[in-house]
Amino acid sequence: MVQKIIREMNSHDAALEKAVNLPAAGATSHTDPIDLGTMCGLIELADVEIHVDATVAAAGKAVTLIPEHSSDNVTYEVAPLPGVIVTGAAGVGTLEYTSTQYGPEPTGIKRYLRLAVSVEADAGDLTASTAFIAVVPQPRRYV
Repeated sequence: MVQKIIREMNSHDAALEKAVNLPAAGATSHTDPIDLGTMCGLIELADVEIHVDATVAAAGKAVTLIPEHSSDNVTYEVAPLPGVIVTGAAGVGTLEYTSTQYGPEPTGIKRYLRLAVSVEADAGDLTASTAFIAVVPQPRRYV
């Protein structure tokens, strides 16, 4: 039984990680949604990771990563997960950030989860860089 669950989880790995190039300065882009309904009943613990590649942003200018969720894959709102604001250092700064949230599969998370990525105006051209969100399931433990 455990091996079957592990095989099914591995077959869903690509569906549980979505990436997007950073938008132009002053704009917002979104990853494609992760359909958490595909994992129904297979997980009780999950790590949610958000990451932005190393980028060069102007001093004091920010890249904002906000998880959003939806029940219908049409109307999205901020998810009850922590977002991240990464700011360029003095002069020209290199940004790289990874955040992992551990614990029970968050209650209140709707079926579809995506990442909104915003780049502050005058932050420079960061469009060659990537941000991603991933849900890393932990197998259900039976006692």
